[in-house]
Amino acid sequence: MTDAISCSFIDGGIARVGGMGLVLGERTADIAVEGNLIEQTGAGGIGLGHCNVGFVYLLAAPAAENSEYERFRICNNYVHHCGLDYFGAVGIALFRMKDSTISHNLIHDTAYCGVVFPGDQDPAWNFVGGNTFERNHIYHDMRVTQDLV
Repeated sequence: MTDAISCSFIDGGIARVGGMGLVLGERTADIAVEGNLIEQTGAGGIGLGHCNVGFVYLLAAPAAENSEYERFRICNNYVHHCGLDYFGAVGIALFRMKDSTISHNLIHDTAYCGVVFPGDQDPAWNFVGGNTFERNHIYHDMRVTQDLV
C-alpha cells in the first residue's frame, strides 16, 4: 500500500505469495492491520515504512513527509512460515513509524527474525517516538539465517 491514509486490512488473509505479504509504504498513516492470517510468504509477513537499511544500506530513503508513517495499529495477526525464498525475511519489519501500536501478534517459523526495528539512517528521524510494542508471542525464528546469540 502506498498513498493510503485512514485505511484498514482486517480479518483477512494472505498466503503463498512470492514476496512480502503486506507492505505499508510511502505516504501511509492511520492504518489498522488486525486479525489477519499471513503465511507461507517468499519474503516477510508485514513490512512498515520505507526500507532504509539492508542490501541498499548506502542508499538513503526519501525524507519522510509530514504525518507519514504515523499511527499504525498492527494487532492480533498470525504471521508464520515467512522467508521461504528470501532468507533475510522477517515476520514483521518496522522501518519507520511513530505513535503506533504493535501488540498481540503471534509470529513463528521465520527464516530470519520474528520482528525487527532496524531504524533509519536519517538522524533527524525519530522512528521510535510514541510506539508501543507489547504482548507479542514470537518463537521458532531464525530458522535459516542467524546472527544473534
